Amino acid sequence: MCSKVYIGGHCCVAAKLREFNSQCDGSSQFSDADITSLEQLVSSQQAPTQAQLDTLWRMMQWPAGFQLILL
Repeated sequence: MCSKVYIGGHCCVAAKLREFNSQCDGSSQFSDADITSLEQLVSSQQAPTQAQLDTLWRMMQWPAGFQLILL
C-alpha cells in the first residue's frame, strides 16, 4: 500500500505501474525516475514535457497484459 495519498488515486496507479514494471523483462522495464515523472505528469497542471510524453508513449507499447493500467 502506498504511504502517500493523492486525489484521484494517483499514488495507487503509480504503485500498480511499479508492480507491472517489476514483472516485465529488462527491455520493457522503466526506471523509477520514469514512473515518478509520469506520476508528476498526472498530478501537475502544467503542460507535459517531451520526456514525459516519450515515456508515456513507450509505456503504451508494453505487452498487452500490462497496458490495461494505462487505460
